[in-house]
Amino acid sequence: MKFGGYVTKIEDKTTHSEVIAQSFGKILGESEIRGTVFDDKSPEFIVNNLITNNTTFAYTGRGADSGIIIKKYTADGKLIDIIRNLGALTNKVFYTTPTGLFVFEPAEHNITLFHLQHGVNCSIMENGYDDTEIVNDLTVLGVRTVYSTSETQNLTSATSMTLANGAISVRVTDDGTELTPEVDYSLDSVGKTITFNSAVSGAIVATYDYEKPLFIRGTRQSSQDTYGVHAKRLNLPWITNRDDGVRFVQSYLNRYKDVNRKIKVEIAQLDNYLN
Repeated sequence: MKFGGYVTKIEDKTTHSEVIAQSFGKILGESEIRGTVFDDKSPEFIVNNLITNNTTFAYTGRGADSGIIIKKYTADGKLIDIIRNLGALTNKVFYTTPTGLFVFEPAEHNITLFHLQHGVNCSIMENGYDDTEIVNDLTVLGVRTVYSTSETQNLTSATSMTLANGAISVRVTDDGTELTPEVDYSLDSVGKTITFNSAVSGAIVATYDYEKPLFIRGTRQSSQDTYGVHAKRLNLPWITNRDDGVRFVQSYLNRYKDVNRKIKVEIAQLDNYLN
C-alpha cells in the first residue's frame, strides 16, 4: 500500500478454528426397517408411520396429499431409501431441521385445478409464469456481403479522413499519387478513420471494400402494448436473402410473443415394488 503517513504499529491476529457438524438427517441413513407391511395406505401415511415409530423426529406434512392408495406395501431396508422412493412417487421432498422436525412437502410444482379431457389419469402441475423468453422486437443480421466504393475529399493540411463505412481494405491517392499504407497512413476500421503520418492537402481519394450484414427487423405491437418492449438481436449468417429472414423473424415473434406458463404433466406408470 502507498499512503501518506507513518506506520506506528502492526498487529498480526491470525486465528483458525475447526468445526465438525453433522445433520440430524444421518438418523435416516442409520435406521433399518425390517418387513413392515402396510395395507391400503397412502404414501404420506406410510412415511408418517415410519418416522414416528422409528425415529425421534416429529413428522410435519405440507401440501395436499397425493391421493394415491397403495394396496400392499412392504417397507424393508434403509429408512432414507424408503422415504426417497415414496417422495419420488408423490413428487415430494423431505428434510430435517435442527429442532427435530421431519418435513415432507411438495417439490417445485404444485397441483392445480387443471384437468385433461382425454380420460388419462395423470397429475397436471404448474409453477407460475415465465417472461424470460418473451421477444416482441427482433433484429436479425444475416449473411455479410462485401461492397466496394470510392470517396473523394478535398483536404487542406489534414491529418485524418473519416470514411462513411468501416473499410476492410483501402487504397488511398493524393492528387493521383498513391500513398503507401503503414508508411503514409494507417487505417482504423472500427473508427472508420484514415490517419495520415503527415498533413496532406489536395484531392484525397479512398477506394475501399467494406462489409454489411443483411438486416431484418420485426415487432409485435400487440405484445409490446401488453408486456412492454422485449428486444433481442440475433446474428444468423445462414440467412442469405431477405425473404428467408422475414419468414424467420415472423415465426420467431409468433412463438415468443407471449409469456410462457410452465406446465408439468405426470402420467402414471408401473412401479415394480407396488402391487
